[in-house]
Amino acid sequence: MEVNDQEIKIASDKLSFWGNPTNDIVYATYGAPNYSFSEVGAYPVYDMNIKAENQVLLRTGKADEISKSPWLGEFYDKYQEWHSLMAAGGAQRMAAQTSTDHTAIEVLNVHAEVFGRRERIFAGKNLAQIINVPQLVIDIDTLKKYGNMERLGELMVPKPKIIKYTRAHFEAVKWGLIFETSEEDQLKNIHNPHQDAITIAGTKVESRGSFDVIEELLANLTTLAVVGSWETFEAGADRSSNNPQIDIGKVQLNTDGTGIGGRMNRIGMHQLTLARWRGNSYNRGLIEPTLTNYEPGTEPLGGGFDGIGTVKDQMIDQGVALAVSTEVEPTCAYFQGPQRVASEHNNITGSDVYGIFDFHLAAIINSLTGRKLTAATVPIAW
Repeated sequence: MEVNDQEIKIASDKLSFWGNPTNDIVYATYGAPNYSFSEVGAYPVYDMNIKAENQVLLRTGKADEISKSPWLGEFYDKYQEWHSLMAAGGAQRMAAQTSTDHTAIEVLNVHAEVFGRRERIFAGKNLAQIINVPQLVIDIDTLKKYGNMERLGELMVPKPKIIKYTRAHFEAVKWGLIFETSEEDQLKNIHNPHQDAITIAGTKVESRGSFDVIEELLANLTTLAVVGSWETFEAGADRSSNNPQIDIGKVQLNTDGTGIGGRMNRIGMHQLTLARWRGNSYNRGLIEPTLTNYEPGTEPLGGGFDGIGTVKDQMIDQGVALAVSTEVEPTCAYFQGPQRVASEHNNITGSDVYGIFDFHLAAIINSLTGRKLTAATVPIAW
């Protein structure tokens, strides 16, 4: 094969290629060396050291850090030309040239950017206090208060009282995800399937943690029914039938206003439930318009409740509001253990394996400082 252009001519059918075991560099010559590469005018064309470094970066999800090419000299120039053709639309040119029947040419035109790698925001973890557990296990003690002061008569003394503790044991659970990318998949694919798979795997840790917090709160928080629906209006009037602020006040009376000592500072809702909360006339007024951002995340609740944030996540059931404390006497804890990633290359099959592992546990540690409001709205399809 002879490759020609205006500046470079490489007669590859006349070249011989020799690997130098002392520096792992491949040399090209027009003759066979007997004693040294210099006697036949050998010149370097490929650096196996750089190739090995690039493979490590690919396997560890650091493809963006690759800055050097293993090709050297005139072969590097040809590599650059090929790369430029690909970036400028050379993929379809290659497809046309490899067809032997010009009446059945299939043009391959693939957009450089891969869609579908992004993931939504997972906000559920914001309903819990994150507690690190590097050794996986932790015990939490809860104090039981004694009674109030006693009224005493002359020469009387109160009965002695003691403080008691209860201890709860928690242990983080191991979660894992492993995938394998075959050699054939990596060679045939115009994209980088292994790197794309690593990108997707990174989002699964956040999604799993968010789901676990929401599931724990939905299943185990004490239920408190709302006074009335947040979305009903009086007939013939632009005025809501019920005041949802009373429901928030009921939660605060049960958590902040008793001897528990908690402070409700977060409420988790489905975005459609929050829209009904903000559309209620007791929150927005009679004529002011209301706007709701439906993207998952955390933002102020509004309605005059300064210092209370709302956590929006569509994993929360519609019509439900999860009212919790995440700072003072936290309701739910997210016990975060170690995280690690592992990768290996199978030299037999040529495939690359990647795994991501995470230790965590979502658990209610103080049920008295949280409530689950129910029947606030009627669920609708979306």
